[in-house]
Amino acid sequence: MVSRDPSETTLLLILLCLPNSQAEWHESTETATTMRHCCYWQILRGEPSENASTARIHIPAVNVLTPVALKSLLAVERTRRQNQPV
Repeated sequence: MVSRDPSETTLLLILLCLPNSQAEWHESTETATTMRHCCYWQILRGEPSENASTARIHIPAVNVLTPVALKSLLAVERTRRQNQPV
């Protein structure tokens, strides 16, 4: 993910956090579908890790994936793509 060429579409890492109890993950009724906890997002850039099996990353708590955040990320990507040299 980190070694992608700038001309390629940005990859977004999304981390879904779930409650410990599987029974609390999701609830669906006739009027609503509810998922407990939230998702966080991060765009990974930089150099690949030399560790072949795992790499620890930091995702800031402000990077909660909300509809507003997703619209903003898409707008930034759209602008970035439009401003790329052909």
